[in-house]
Amino acid sequence: MRALALGALLMGCSTTAAQPPDDRESWGTLPLPAATCVGDGDGVIEAGEIAPPEFSLHARFVVNRPGVEVAVTDRWAPTVDAEGLMLDLAPQAMDAQWYAPRFPDAGFAGLLDSTEGTWGAWALGEDGLALLGLATEDSGDTALRYSEPVLTIPLPMAVGDTWQHDVDAEGVVAGEPVPRDLGADGVISVVHRWGFSVEERGVLAAPLGDLDTLRVRATVSTELHNSSAGLIASDVQRVDLYVAECLGVVGRVRSRIDEPNPDFDVAVEVLLAGIVPELLP
Repeated sequence: MRALALGALLMGCSTTAAQPPDDRESWGTLPLPAATCVGDGDGVIEAGEIAPPEFSLHARFVVNRPGVEVAVTDRWAPTVDAEGLMLDLAPQAMDAQWYAPRFPDAGFAGLLDSTEGTWGAWALGEDGLALLGLATEDSGDTALRYSEPVLTIPLPMAVGDTWQHDVDAEGVVAGEPVPRDLGADGVISVVHRWGFSVEERGVLAAPLGDLDTLRVRATVSTELHNSSAGLIASDVQRVDLYVAECLGVVGRVRSRIDEPNPDFDVAVEVLLAGIVPELLP
């Protein structure tokens, strides 16, 4: 939800022996900082195995172009359309976002849905990575704050875990306030119902490389309620999330709206951890 990328910082080493001068900085290679996250590869993502966003690398992701549907034939080796895009999904500073005043507790903003240009307001705490609400890029368009945080990566997290959140979403939708008072016609409100289950552990074949991940099956149902008439509209979307120690979400596969099959074979978004082309030889 999002979707968002938290980077791993590699461990450096030192020696007391005399070393020749290192002139690599002159052409752009800088020393790596000390490690902020070191995973143990046990298939359980613990609190110490998610790097804080302020220390994350600017990860690039390969993603299909909006409006291009992709066949999903292998859950562990999803493919991206040949004309895919590269996206920089590094955490963005909240104070630079038009919707920041609605999310005073958010630590950073991250792209939640590349097909719709939807961003999430996120917070990383002792309990895990939480989504506080969502917004569009266009100023004043849509920004919805949740009545409680939605954990997308609880800590710890392992195969077999399940959890859900039913939250009220309040703010503005297409510039109109939500909840919206229609007088005698009732009050319109929005509810989001999130469900998560950690399905299995496996190796995701991503452009970045083969990554040991947990596959999380997520669903989000959006409901419109009228205080007089009850439920008046709803839809649901399914998302497969691939989560790796220290790297966070390294893959995301999103279904069509109202897809009935949990193992859907057509995706509207396939997003995989990629590479920075400028660094290729």
